[in-house]
Amino acid sequence: CGTKLCYCSKSFGEWKIWVYDFSNQSLTCIGPGLFPKWNPSPDKDFEHFNAIVFQRPRERDMGWYEIWLVDAEGGIPTQILSSNTWGAINPTWRKDGKKIVFSTVYKSIQAQMEHRVDRGDDIMVIDPNGQNLTNITDSLRADWNPVWGRDGRIYFSSDQNGYKNIWSIRPWVLD
Repeated sequence: CGTKLCYCSKSFGEWKIWVYDFSNQSLTCIGPGLFPKWNPSPDKDFEHFNAIVFQRPRERDMGWYEIWLVDAEGGIPTQILSSNTWGAINPTWRKDGKKIVFSTVYKSIQAQMEHRVDRGDDIMVIDPNGQNLTNITDSLRADWNPVWGRDGRIYFSSDQNGYKNIWSIRPWVLD
C-alpha cells in the first residue's frame, strides 16, 4: 500500500500482525493474527479502502480461526466471520476490494468424517461487512489457499483428482 508494509511475525508463542510505515519508520502492532492482505481497491471513497483482512485464532479455543478486518490507520479490528463448528483461513481480497475469498476447515460432512483439520475444505466468498456468504466449491476433496486472479477467476490448491494441483473456478454467482 504505497509506503507501508503489512506482515505477521511470531513472538512469545503468538502470531501478530504488524504495519511498518517506511515514510516515518514507525511500526504498529495490529494484534493477533496471520496472513494479512491489504485491500487492493484503488477507490479511495470505498468504505474498506485502507482495510487489512486476516485470520485470527478464536479466543475461546485456539484450534479454529475467524476472519477479521482492521483499518490500516489504527482502527479496532472487527470480526466479520466466525463459526462454532468450523474454521476460516487464508482470506484474500478481490481486486476491487468488494469481496473476500477464503477456505473453510472442517465444515463439510466429508471433512468431519475424515477428521480432516490439517488443510482446507471448501472455498467461500463473503462481503467485507460479513454479509452474503457464498459457497464456491463443494467437493469431497480438500480445497484451500484461494487467491483471486486478475481475470476474475479464483485459483486454489486442491486434491480433487487425488493429487495436489492448482485449480480455478469462475465464480459466476458473484458477477
